[in-house]
Amino acid sequence: MLLAILFVLALLTAPASARDTTGLSAQLSPELQEWTRGLKGKNGIGCCDDADGVDPVWDIKDGKYRVYHDGKWLVVDDGALLKISNRLGVARAWIGFRDGESFVRCFLPGPTT
Repeated sequence: MLLAILFVLALLTAPASARDTTGLSAQLSPELQEWTRGLKGKNGIGCCDDADGVDPVWDIKDGKYRVYHDGKWLVVDDGALLKISNRLGVARAWIGFRDGESFVRCFLPGPTT
C-alpha cells in the first residue's frame, strides 16, 4: 500500500516536462494510439503509450540526437532511436529512469525543415 501511495505522489509531483504538454494524445485516432503503443526501440524497450511521451526540445550534435529534459541534454542511444516513418508528424520522446538518472527510452525524430 505504501508503494502505491508513493507511486501516485511521484506522478503528481513529476515535472511538467515529463507529461504530454501538447495534448497530442487526445487528438490521436484510435489507430495512431495503437501504433504508438506498439513502438519499440532496437534496444527492445517499449515506448509505452503516447500519453507517456513528451514533446521534446531536440537537436543533433556531433552526429547524435539529443533531447532536452529536466534541465539537461540527454543523448539518444542508438538503440532508442526509432528509424521509422513518423506517422505523428511531430517529434516524440519517451523518458525513463534508471539508478536515479533519466534517459531516453525511445525517440521519434520530427521534421527537420
